[in-house]
Amino acid sequence: VEWGKSWSFLEGEFAGQTQYSHAPLHGHDIAWNHPIDIHLASASMQGWPRIILQLWNLDDYGRTNLLGYGFTHLPTSAGKF
Repeated sequence: VEWGKSWSFLEGEFAGQTQYSHAPLHGHDIAWNHPIDIHLASASMQGWPRIILQLWNLDDYGRTNLLGYGFTHLPTSAGKF
């Protein structure tokens, strides 16, 4: 998770590895269901926090390959998205 200059980190985990998943054959989706527990404070809405994701592949030989990456801004309220 990264945030702008007007935000302050209070507590929680803002970086780390979350989980491994296995996709069945034939292009089925993989669920990402890891909770985010981070507490921030801000005096301004500028620099709204965003989560940065990387998707890695583990091949048959134990090597890792970067498959994709991206980011999205964190939701403004708690819930399922």
